[in-house]
Amino acid sequence: MTEGDELVEERAVNPVRGHGGPLLGELASLLSAHGLTVQQVDLFAGVTGPGSFTGVRVGLSTINALSWTLGKPACGIGSLRALAMNVAAEDGEVISPVVDARKREVYAAAFRWVDGELEEVIPAMVLSASDWVARLGQPAVFVGSGVAEYPEIFETAADDHVIHAACVARLAYRAWVADPGALPPARPRYVRPSEAEVKFGLAPAHDPLAGV
Repeated sequence: MTEGDELVEERAVNPVRGHGGPLLGELASLLSAHGLTVQQVDLFAGVTGPGSFTGVRVGLSTINALSWTLGKPACGIGSLRALAMNVAAEDGEVISPVVDARKREVYAAAFRWVDGELEEVIPAMVLSASDWVARLGQPAVFVGSGVAEYPEIFETAADDHVIHAACVARLAYRAWVADPGALPPARPRYVRPSEAEVKFGLAPAHDPLAGV
């Protein structure tokens, strides 16, 4: 939770089973601890992926439900952009979030800081770790769960590989201040089809990122 661009408190939840119950419970507890109610929240933000299909769906469903019920805006922030916020690089230095996508692949993208803002260099995609390094074609600071999975490939790495709620909130707040009428949509960006879509022949033929 942030007030403007300043962190108030951040909590991590790692449920053994289910996401929805613990998420709403922690939200209520967090607000109560600071003497606030959910009606006083001005903007809801969630991660759009790529990442865990279930986690993304539950998180976005929750913030969209709260947004619709309370008449407050909701904002979606890409997981790879949020990860890039962990790296305080020099202007122009490339930051590459890499998230383990299983199947010997990673979700990856590239960003760089320009005048205090993250600029996307290469959009999100899914491919093997070695293919990503070849596609990147330049030195970078790597961040994310893919670093631990492929340390021999992602050698120049950051220290913090966790997607922080505070980074998501700050990115959402900055988008809101820049243009409250053009917030990034709070809808999933899976990059590749889910196992269920593949198994039952329902995988979309279109590019999941097109138009986003």
